[in-house]
Amino acid sequence: MDKKETATVFYADDDRDDLEIFVEVAKDLNVTPHTYESADELIGALKNAPELPTHLFLDLNMPVKSGFEALSEIKAMPQFSEIPVIILSTANSETTVSKCEALGADLYICKPNSIHQLTAAISHAITIDFKRNTHAFKYCFE
Repeated sequence: MDKKETATVFYADDDRDDLEIFVEVAKDLNVTPHTYESADELIGALKNAPELPTHLFLDLNMPVKSGFEALSEIKAMPQFSEIPVIILSTANSETTVSKCEALGADLYICKPNSIHQLTAAISHAITIDFKRNTHAFKYCFE
């Protein structure tokens, strides 16, 4: 993404604190954030958006519809399948990461422990050229 362009991101997470922190970080990065407290809200917003987001961020562990289910649904809809989907989750098992990759996620970010690390992770995610697919799939702070 060119520095002159601004990203518009949609993010679904059932944790309001995580949503608030994400918004704060996104605005500091000159990113326009739209947040949703469930996967269903995110998918509804996608279907009714006047303009599609440049990136989707998804938590995995949400009630009613998980991030896995949302990812599958989004990637199955041709009008949304090209939008990069970034998983942002505390889950860090190789099984979980592999499942997300198999379902079509474009990047897996382990939720960092600090705002500084979250800023670096979001900045990294929005600057990847996902069409070239030359990036590492998993991005975690150890």
